[in-house]
This record gives sequence, C-alpha cells and structure tokens, in this order.
Amino acid sequence: MEEFPLTEEQEVELAALQPREAHRKQQMKAKSARHRRVRRAEADRVAELEELAGRAPLTEEQEAELAALQPKVVQRKQQNTERAAKDYQTRKAAADRVAELGELVGGGGGAGGGTGGAPAEGGAAETANEEKEREVLPDEKSCRRSGCGVGGVGVAD
Repeated sequence: MEEFPLTEEQEVELAALQPREAHRKQQMKAKSARHRRVRRAEADRVAELEELAGRAPLTEEQEAELAALQPKVVQRKQQNTERAAKDYQTRKAAADRVAELGELVGGGGGAGGGTGGAPAEGGAAETANEEKEREVLPDEKSCRRSGCGVGGVGVAD
C-alpha cells in the first residue's frame, strides 16, 4: 500500500484523535485486568470450597456461594477449551496451507524448498517440528516446549 502525505487538516484530526484512542486503549486494558482478577478469584474460591467440601460439610452460605460460582467457572473453562481448540485448528490449517503452497512453489520441497539456498527438506522439517513444539493443544493448558513461559498463564481467564 502506498503512503501519501497527510493534508494539514488530516494532521490536525490525527493529533486530536491519537490521545483519545490511547486513553481508550488504556481504559480497556485496565478493565480487562480487573475482569481477569475477578475471574481468577472466583476460580480460586470454587477450588477452595470444593476442597473444604471434601473434608467437612459446607455451611449454607458456603453451599450457596459454591452453587453461584461453580457454573460460571465451569462455563469459562469450557469456553477457554473451545477457544484453544479453535486457535489450534486455525494455526494447523495455516501451517498445512503454507506447506502445500511451498510444495507447489518448490516442486515438492516443502516450505524450505525453492528459495535462496535453504535446504529443501531439512528446513521444512525443522520448521514443522518447531511449529509442533509451540502449539498449545486443546486439552492441554501449557506449551509443550520447556521454558517457554506459556504454562497456564492466562488460560483460566
């Protein structure tokens, strides 16, 4: 896409809009953080109440709290699992399409074939293995690659 210089009017408009947009983004970020904290606290409380229920009978208040929170937490967990599965399928389809197009371009060499000195099979095999290592499977809560830092952070939101 070609870039054209902005008119003076457009520059003024952009200067007026940028701070508002930055403020809106900051507000949304703060709101998301608050919601994340609430969801984590609810999940923690459900786990705590379930643990208590395993040791001794719950009080009426605790039973009511568990009955109110548990469906929300279970629903969120299911939504997160479905979202992870959808993301995985999307990434897998994109990787498959890249490999398919690479084979067409490189004459069967995969994604690494046909371009500037990259080994046809070695490069494609390494790339495919790296992609598999980074993928988060739908039934897993962390990356399979050791030390990547994905391990469950943000998954329980």
